[in-house]
Amino acid sequence: MEQIGKKQKKYSTNYNKCIILYLLLFIISNLFYAQPETYKGYASWYGPNFNGQKTANGETYNMYDLTAAHKTLPFNTYIKVTNLENNKTVVVRINDRGPFIKNRIIDLSYQAAREIDLISKGTCKVKLEVVEKSKKNSQNGTELFIYIAKFSHINNAKKFKKKFENKFKNIKILKRKNYFVLLGPYSSMIEANKTLKRLKYYKYEGKIINGSCFNK
Repeated sequence: MEQIGKKQKKYSTNYNKCIILYLLLFIISNLFYAQPETYKGYASWYGPNFNGQKTANGETYNMYDLTAAHKTLPFNTYIKVTNLENNKTVVVRINDRGPFIKNRIIDLSYQAAREIDLISKGTCKVKLEVVEKSKKNSQNGTELFIYIAKFSHINNAKKFKKKFENKFKNIKILKRKNYFVLLGPYSSMIEANKTLKRLKYYKYEGKIINGSCFNK
């Protein structure tokens, strides 16, 4: 009986040591765990006067895309923007530089500003959280497109495309056996999903597809 008691005591001691070690590792991991980059400041927006002009990364600015300008963050960084006055959020992609006005930390596109009710006020206090810095998408770096429609005759495809030209600057017709109306390309699934959401806002359906589908 005495021997069994010693074994139980030894087991209990080892168990307690394991618990203490686990707790220490848990505390250390939380102390050194990389927290997401966050910033607080004021946001503004820019729209019609800049629509169609070149952005700092060489793209054509489309005020209906969910994009933004930031002074230092790398291009194609995705930022979650929270309006601290109403808690509305939007995820944007950095493709431009600015704003160059004191106390402002981000300049949103017209569409992004609409998402968080910033249009009428012009500026508001926001929190920025870095969501994604990678330029690669989940399809091993292949470009993504949003497939909207398919036609057997080019004239029908052109008529359909014209409906979207004022809302989406990156709409195109791709000729294969049929004529495909597409939006894109997109370098990230996040970017493609945001455009898909906008497409549904205009009461149209779309499907995100891998660009390699058209190389077959």
